[in-house]
Amino acid sequence: MNNALQYICDSEGQTVSVVVPIALWQEIMAERETAYLLSSSAMKARLLAARKRQEGISLEAACEKLGSSSLLVSGKCDSASADLSVRF
Repeated sequence: MNNALQYICDSEGQTVSVVVPIALWQEIMAERETAYLLSSSAMKARLLAARKRQEGISLEAACEKLGSSSLLVSGKCDSASADLSVRF
């Protein structure tokens, strides 16, 4: 992964912006989200318990539990209809 930042300067030579490669930006945002989740002691306990769990459920079962079984399209949740991601 190329993590080279590109700095943008104005006509006076002052740095005014930075271009961040998308892979690095996504990594930064993931770390930020993790830090936010871990700031709550209740959420931290839930995350640590989930990390220790060995069993899992299928995607279909997860979609059904979330009430989005009608959104299944060829074995995948239709992300156009149900955006389950967290964004800041």
